[in-house]
Amino acid sequence: MDRLIRHLDAGRLRKAISTLDIMSQEGTHPDLITYSLLLKSCIRENNFQQVIRACSNKDNVSIGQIIFGSVIKSGYFDSHVCVGCALIDMFVMGSGDFNAAYKVFDKMTEKNVITWTLLITRLQQFGYSRDAIDFFINMVSSEYIPDKYTLSGVVSACAELRLLSFGQQLHSWAIKSGLFLDVCVGCSLVDMYAKCATDGFMADSRKVFDRISDHNVMSWTAIVTGYVQSGGILKACANLSDLHMGEQVYTYAVKLGLASVNCVGNSLISMYARCGNMENARKTFNALFEKNLISYNTIVNAYAKSLNSEESFELFIEIEDTGTQVDTFTFASLLSGASSIGAIGKGEQIHARILKSGFNSCLHISNALISMYSRCGDIEAAFQVFNGMGDRNVISWTSMVTGFAKHGFAVRALETFHKMLEAGVRPNEITYIAVLSACSHVGLISERWKHFKSMSMEHGIVPRMEHYACMVDLLGRSGCLEEAMEFINSMPFKADALVLRTFLGACRVHGNINLGKHAAR
Repeated sequence: MDRLIRHLDAGRLRKAISTLDIMSQEGTHPDLITYSLLLKSCIRENNFQQVIRACSNKDNVSIGQIIFGSVIKSGYFDSHVCVGCALIDMFVMGSGDFNAAYKVFDKMTEKNVITWTLLITRLQQFGYSRDAIDFFINMVSSEYIPDKYTLSGVVSACAELRLLSFGQQLHSWAIKSGLFLDVCVGCSLVDMYAKCATDGFMADSRKVFDRISDHNVMSWTAIVTGYVQSGGILKACANLSDLHMGEQVYTYAVKLGLASVNCVGNSLISMYARCGNMENARKTFNALFEKNLISYNTIVNAYAKSLNSEESFELFIEIEDTGTQVDTFTFASLLSGASSIGAIGKGEQIHARILKSGFNSCLHISNALISMYSRCGDIEAAFQVFNGMGDRNVISWTSMVTGFAKHGFAVRALETFHKMLEAGVRPNEITYIAVLSACSHVGLISERWKHFKSMSMEHGIVPRMEHYACMVDLLGRSGCLEEAMEFINSMPFKADALVLRTFLGACRVHGNINLGKHAAR
């Protein structure tokens, strides 16, 4: 306190303000006598803004209010924009009093872009993003031209409110004005597109990031945080089955406070499931702050793919108990779980729930039902679902052709395939595997050659290894081992284990050991 008074008595205002700041940090506050000396020094030096900035601290709010009154009386306020800005900051940063800050702003006879930007930025920083945008619109309407700091602040406000459309307008304005090249504006745009991204789609955010010429820690943090928030990095780790990298990303998400965010948690569940760690997938699901349908669908699908359909069905009951409305993805995952273990009873229960929910007319669900009944051995139930469909796509037809072929109904499989072509539905690679397999079961060599050639000639499908294996199987079953060997040698790529195993099996069945040994070499 004594040191502050000595500085004031000697007219050393800068040192006095510095001392006042140190005192505030130490929890020491000046008395009324010191206030008076401080005001006299400000008036004598005609310099209020520095001491006002020193009052931008909740412990010095009372000093600031006294100084505000003195500034108004002195007339200094009307002629200095920087004093007005300092007062606005004092009220906002000192006590969060935006009403007082607005009053200061309204009283200012002279304003500039810095004044407007200060309030926009502070509103956004204190969580008043909608007010920040409204204030920005008023600024533009008053014919003030925003600078890079203004734009950065208002884009950040759009990001918080997920106002993609308005954010895109600001992006266009930034391009026209040349401000999009600024790293601060670029970082705000990266963040805005990341937060507005749907289904983790980060393409727009990445485009902005790639156009920033000088990357710094801000730009890298913005894009990495965006990918973490959208779950994009975790999805990549899941696709690569890179559990170690995924857990590092999750640790980073925890530091950012994003671990309980649904899109991050859902991506982590998916990653653990893809890596075969269902225990951690379930722990992540349980730790989610607020579970939504996507969260439930993610874990249900994860259990279905891990062949643990019992957990899937228990979770389905939990979903119903919470009153959450399930969708077609939920039912499709449950049907997949039932078919993976051949649990036709469970599948029939789900079918009954589907009928009750009114999803039976959904193409996606009908296809899943055909697949479930077929894989569980009830091909007639699958055919009944197929016949009851109003619309069918290539998956519907292919599922039925495949079902008939796998259950030994080769003729019905081929008949269904011909009806598919008559209906104008274009077959795909999987369709032809089923067709060639059906030909193999009934020994239709000529028919099979016709379909094999039509794949590429009529439908532009390049035969895969599985198609060649089907052809070798047919020739082998028919005893045409020499022809099968020639066919293998004519393949455009080296035969894999599946093709060779198929051929060797045929050699063993027909007792041609020498040809089998030759193929093995």
